Amino acid sequence: MLKKVSFVVVLSSSLVVPSAAAQGERFCAGRVVTIEGTERSERIVGTPRRDVILALGGDDEVVGRGARDVVCDGAGDDVVAGGAGPDLLTNGDGDDELRGGPGGDEVGSLADPSAVARGSDLLSGGDGSDRLYAGSDQEDERYEGGAGSDHLDLQMLYAPVVVDLEVGSIEGGGHGTVRGIENVTGTGFGDELHGDGGDNVLDGGLGGGLFGPEYPPGGVSDTLDGRGGDDELDGGGGDDSITGGDGDDLVIDALGRDSIEGGDGHDVVSTMFGCGPPGEDRCAPPQEAFVGDEILGGEGDDALTGGLGDDVLRGGLGFDFLSGKDGADRLEGDDDNDRLRGGDGHDTLEGGAGIDVADFADAPAAVSVDVGAATVAGGSDDELLSLESVAGSAFGDELLGSGAANVLEGGDGDDVVRGLGGDDYVDGGDGEDDVFGNEGDDLLTGGLGPRYIGHNQADGRPDLQNGGPGEDSCFGSEHDELVDCEGIMVE
Repeated sequence: MLKKVSFVVVLSSSLVVPSAAAQGERFCAGRVVTIEGTERSERIVGTPRRDVILALGGDDEVVGRGARDVVCDGAGDDVVAGGAGPDLLTNGDGDDELRGGPGGDEVGSLADPSAVARGSDLLSGGDGSDRLYAGSDQEDERYEGGAGSDHLDLQMLYAPVVVDLEVGSIEGGGHGTVRGIENVTGTGFGDELHGDGGDNVLDGGLGGGLFGPEYPPGGVSDTLDGRGGDDELDGGGGDDSITGGDGDDLVIDALGRDSIEGGDGHDVVSTMFGCGPPGEDRCAPPQEAFVGDEILGGEGDDALTGGLGDDVLRGGLGFDFLSGKDGADRLEGDDDNDRLRGGDGHDTLEGGAGIDVADFADAPAAVSVDVGAATVAGGSDDELLSLESVAGSAFGDELLGSGAANVLEGGDGDDVVRGLGGDDYVDGGDGEDDVFGNEGDDLLTGGLGPRYIGHNQADGRPDLQNGGPGEDSCFGSEHDELVDCEGIMVE
């Protein structure tokens, strides 16, 4: 019976020696070794197939020829080159040079996270979107991403770092240089991560808790600065300071009392609890970890979402959507036409300049809103400041406008919506609604279901009443235009 034997080719002495597969299994990054070196300096060349190569001692040169090779570098000053596919290359002691080549490679300290790989190394991803891993005993490391969108992972370090992708430097718990790196995951111990003006993903990380010391309770404070470009910034736990900078940014921060500034561009900010992508939660913090955030949208059309604490959300310039979610939040639209949704808790909604909307879509019951008196009752007790318009809940609401021009949207449910003074847009929405314009040149419309539509004021000024689908009764004057009305009364 023939036994399968893998070989290592030692070109310096023209020897052929059997691998560990023939002498008793050894492992590299959790995989059975198929090619094993010796303690001497040698050149090891893989096969066109997928190889698992263990280099051992000496100053070696390792060349992977196949796709998806796995190489574990040993002691000595070694040079490792991956093949054409996505390879896994890990470094050992010594001053090593690991180059991934084409494909999405993983390069760095991965074989044994508890081991210490000493030395000053060059980790290069090559072409493709690669991930480079810093070791726990990082010295003067050089990280080169190459072509593609490359990621530097620092979670095995046990002290905070300062990373500046624009300058190309790492200081603090690890020291080294970075080039061609777009994305960074920090240590989780209170890092400063700065982008380079391009499209970056900056993640504060969970840190040494993955492989070593216990993760600090409640997290630590990170500083993330996206600078220009369309960035994704994730602070993780702790009280973080996050700045998006120019570009259309996505800011995610689940825990802690954070200061978040979206900067210019159309930004999306969410501080709702979540510890990773769906199905990949990374932590389960205590309830008391949820405290208030301060979020500034800046210029551009922003979407800002609070969390479980008492948050402050400021939209800045642009047409912004602000959602406070849980807690007693303060939402400030600032300039332009904004939409403010308080969520649970006693919230303060301040529109600022422009035509702003108080949105009660999340209310658990019907609301009664008087825009002129700035009062809210029923399913919400929010405080309204400088708000001209209201969007109701899914229930039967009562909405009353002011003496100015209002936009009133009843939404679902059987609503009573009255415009009062000014040139109003009044929409009952779905359900059996009563819609009134009162004074001013109003546009009154309904949605699905029978409803009563009337201007309720013979002021001699024309109103447009549009019943829409359903059996509608319209009440107007000789000055009004009545459309899609089954029952018409003219005074």
